[in-house]
Formats: sequence, structure tokens, C-alpha cells
Amino acid sequence: AALAAALACSGPDEHARGRALYRTQGCATCHGDEGQGVAATAPPLRGLREHWDRASLAEYLRNPRRAIEGDPRLAAMRERFTIEMPAIAVREDERLALADFVLALGP
Repeated sequence: AALAAALACSGPDEHARGRALYRTQGCATCHGDEGQGVAATAPPLRGLREHWDRASLAEYLRNPRRAIEGDPRLAAMRERFTIEMPAIAVREDERLALADFVLALGP
């Protein structure tokens, strides 16, 4: 249902674009091919709608360090996982497509 809702908002082309960015930006390396997380390396990306919306996640992707420093929940997660989240240095529309894809991963 979450995937269907995301596709309705962004369309199948944008979903494919977000998936491609997920792969080319290296997200799958740390978070797994389907956002399931990789042990102590990086958290799962499923169920992020509980804490994020499209705009806030895209902003986080632009500057994770600043977001982590301002959010105790994220700071605690940084202590649990061994890899620091890098900034995603792509255009804003690409960050939004990536955010849409990640938010559509579901629970």
C-alpha cells in the first residue's frame, strides 16, 4: 500500500529514477539492496515514514551531519552503526526522487 501511494504521487518513472539513484549513490552497499540494513554497518530504511516526510528526508540526504547533530534520535543511531552517512551530492530533484524511493520501501 505504501509503495502504491508513493507511485501515485511520483509515478513509475520517478520510482525507477529513485531506485537507480539508490544504487548509483551507493545506498545499497550499506543499507542493503532492499533497504533491509546491514548488521552494524547501517540501519534498515524500511518504515521511515514514521519519522520522515519527503522534504525532511531530502534535506537530511543533502547534509546528514547537520541533521544528526540537531536530533538526539539520529545521534543515538550514529553511535549504533559503524559507517557515517555521507552527503548525497546530487541535484535537489534527484534527492527528492531518492527520498520518494526510500519512503516507499514500506515497513
